[in-house]
Amino acid sequence: MPDINDAISKTRKGMGQLSKDAPEFMQSFRAMVDAVEKSGVIDAKTTELILVAIAVSKQCTYCIHLHVDLALKAGASREEILAAAQLAVVMGGGPALMYTVNTVVDCLDDLAG
Repeated sequence: MPDINDAISKTRKGMGQLSKDAPEFMQSFRAMVDAVEKSGVIDAKTTELILVAIAVSKQCTYCIHLHVDLALKAGASREEILAAAQLAVVMGGGPALMYTVNTVVDCLDDLAG
């Protein structure tokens, strides 16, 4: 498994490059994200826990890396992140379980120790 911090850095670098290559597209995407997040209805930690669950359900390794990292930075505990991932397993079954076991846990081990 690649180093989680390297994978996160690579993803952020790729998004930066796409912002240069397709600025209008990425500005539009960022504007949508900002509009949703700035409402303040859901706090940052809860938002990131929801996004971890969705990332597991959608089986997006890169999304899991980013949102586990952001959830930790927003103050989520290992237990909260695992609970969010487990909710995704309820909806996503075995494949979501494999992403929880092989990606979420690895991220937590690498990022939170």
